[in-house]
Amino acid sequence: MLIFFGTHREEATKIENRANEIAVNKRFSDYGKQEAISNLKSSLAELNTSFSDSVRGLVKEFCKEFSISFKEDNADHAADIANALKVIEMCGTGLTADLFRQMLEPLKGSYKALKVINDVLVVKWSNPATAVQMGVVGAFSQSPLCSQNERCEADESIRQAYY
Repeated sequence: MLIFFGTHREEATKIENRANEIAVNKRFSDYGKQEAISNLKSSLAELNTSFSDSVRGLVKEFCKEFSISFKEDNADHAADIANALKVIEMCGTGLTADLFRQMLEPLKGSYKALKVINDVLVVKWSNPATAVQMGVVGAFSQSPLCSQNERCEADESIRQAYY
């Protein structure tokens, strides 16, 4: 990537310097200057297209090489999800990281199930007024009981379950 960037910068600088030389050269007529600079602009456009294609190719290779796949055990986790959501509802602010981790243990093999739990928690606690009404403030993510620089333990538990 750095090689492409360095080469591109060198070539673009050469084109820029050549355009500046042409602009101040009194041997060219106005028409000649415009035509020469137009040719340099098309060269620069070709250089930019080549650079963009090279970068796109590198990014595609990088994505193929370091692609992320999520675990999915394809089991039916409906009962486990229902149990987890009920425990979250029952515990409210009393939900501890250990309890949360134990509750998610049966779901560890299923990204989809963990995503459902995460989405429910995010929606449930994204509105502080709703969280106060439901009695669950402070159990997840950016609740009012967590300081700005501190993560709730439950938030960390779901992160550990994902990874």
